[in-house]
Amino acid sequence: MLNLCRIQNRIVVTSTKGLRVYNAQHDRFVPAQTAYPWAESSIRKIFPMPDSTLFLLRQDGSVGWTQPHGRVSRDIPVKTNQWVEDFEKIVPLDTGYIALCRENGFALLPRTELNHLGDSAPLSIIRTVASIDDPVMSYTFQGISTLPHLSFAYTQSNLLISFCTPYYTQPVKYSYWLENSMKAWSPYMTIQQKEFSNLPPGSTSFI
Repeated sequence: MLNLCRIQNRIVVTSTKGLRVYNAQHDRFVPAQTAYPWAESSIRKIFPMPDSTLFLLRQDGSVGWTQPHGRVSRDIPVKTNQWVEDFEKIVPLDTGYIALCRENGFALLPRTELNHLGDSAPLSIIRTVASIDDPVMSYTFQGISTLPHLSFAYTQSNLLISFCTPYYTQPVKYSYWLENSMKAWSPYMTIQQKEFSNLPPGSTSFI
């Protein structure tokens, strides 16, 4: 047995043979698919929430969520390889957030985002633009789609630009282009920052 929990006053267990639900009338466990349409055999742990929402951790590390008598509504965009075996936890912090206990800390999931998980993933964003020569000249952005025009002196021509994607389930590969400094788009790589040295005078755009 991997996990035991109570769903709508019924005992549900996960095991190597799949999900089982306790049938009090016959005093035995029966396949959970007979009672719950979401009870796929790949689920290894179930985390019930106070509002009856269920979070379902699968064998491959992916996470779904559903209501007791619904089908899996959405998948949660988390990296599948950052769970600590036997210590996986998904718990409610308050009415606003769910905490996912991960290998390198905690991930917070706003409850308001649950209904938007099926929407298109947000575009990648530029997170910071900083002068390597003058650390005071550093700009940080929080997800805005249109960045302001930035100006740097000729003594600040070495820049470090970092970028990220807010939602992902595996490492994201980026391709970028700096106007007037690159002849073509870069190859796709998993790096999340790029240093540009000795930039020439004039205006440029980073895409």
